[in-house]
Amino acid sequence: MISMKAAGIRPKEESSAVFLIKIGILALIIRFCIGTAYYNIFISGLRAPVYAFDGEAYSIMGWYIALLLNGVNIFFLPNALVPNDYAAIGGFFRTIADLQGSFPAVCLYGINIYSYLVGIFYYLFGYSPVLLRLVNSVISVGGAFLVYCIGKKVFNEKAARIAFVLASFMPSFVLYSTSLLRDTLVNFLILMVIYQALKIESNARLRSVILPIVLSLISIALLYSLRPNAVSVFIIVAAFFLFIKFASAYRWTAVSLAGLILAFPPIFNSILVFLKSKLTLIFYQHIAFSSRGGFAFRLLPEHYYEYERMVDGSFLPNITASDLLNGCIGGIRIFLFEPSVFSAYKIQHFAALPQMILWYLIIAFACIGIIKAIRAPGIGKVALIGCLFIFTFSIGPSEANAEALIRHRDMIVPVYMIFAAYGMIEMNRGKKDKI
Repeated sequence: MISMKAAGIRPKEESSAVFLIKIGILALIIRFCIGTAYYNIFISGLRAPVYAFDGEAYSIMGWYIALLLNGVNIFFLPNALVPNDYAAIGGFFRTIADLQGSFPAVCLYGINIYSYLVGIFYYLFGYSPVLLRLVNSVISVGGAFLVYCIGKKVFNEKAARIAFVLASFMPSFVLYSTSLLRDTLVNFLILMVIYQALKIESNARLRSVILPIVLSLISIALLYSLRPNAVSVFIIVAAFFLFIKFASAYRWTAVSLAGLILAFPPIFNSILVFLKSKLTLIFYQHIAFSSRGGFAFRLLPEHYYEYERMVDGSFLPNITASDLLNGCIGGIRIFLFEPSVFSAYKIQHFAALPQMILWYLIIAFACIGIIKAIRAPGIGKVALIGCLFIFTFSIGPSEANAEALIRHRDMIVPVYMIFAAYGMIEMNRGKKDKI
């Protein structure tokens, strides 16, 4: 019997919808099983979370907000309403003591809009952290779908499918989506902004871009509260994107190069201004807690970490250009290579080895994809490359400690995945051409 391949008949390729549904359901099941097991064993049972400790803090604050929305007198709280599954139940009562029954300010570190979103969820559905973990898992799979949409729009169907699989099963994406951290929502919003920007660029009619513009503005507004350093990067990327779009439309190659050279100093200065502003308090409160060695070492000189003076607003770090540049360079090294086996100082760090092996492979293939994309540039590819490089270059000083940087690099890892998928396809195509 002659095989289909021998007869020159190509097997029918599985439709995109079926492929996405099958992979998406599998990814969701894996996330839900891990999240449920983690909650029942480590949170509800042992009361000893092994990762994502601040996710439980957000849950505590969200439950506190839900009680206020329900009109509960928190100073005479019935025992039946006290959550009993937190690793540190004292945190709930410290929240009551600190806030004295008032709603917390959205601008405070550890609060932001995410605590209010959790609070509204608990207000509507009751205290249900397992259900909230399921919602977080759905958002994570939704982010993987956006990776597919971006990959298909910029490259092709094959690259989009590979990137979708990578985003669906990347260990860090799976792990953090099963927690109550804001990271999954942040990553989803970043991908939403990128995808809507590409839709705006490809549509000439005003009617077609109204919804993408609205979705972009909503996503950016939420990002501003959740993680403001991501928004500052988007402002620079948007300016770069619009400039390239304008220059390419009129084919002013010389003007484009001259404009980029002239634009670099004010862009660099805008980063300095941003880091000197009061927005600095939002992420410097975060990094000031990290005083340990190893993965938590600081990327800037010690005098930038005067936490007590940061809290009351009397101290704003006046970062210099040389310190900023050193922070950028140090951040790139950590972004690309840490945590490595050679720098591990706890047995738990070796658990990150499978993640890092996959990450190194993604970087290698992404480099191939970027080189191939530069040889056949388009406005979408240029925008993605600009987003990738500006995020990578600026993440060091904006996070300012290695531990936060390693976790928060997931904000831009999906873009690396898209280029890695394209690089895999191009490398395979090159091998076939040689044969």
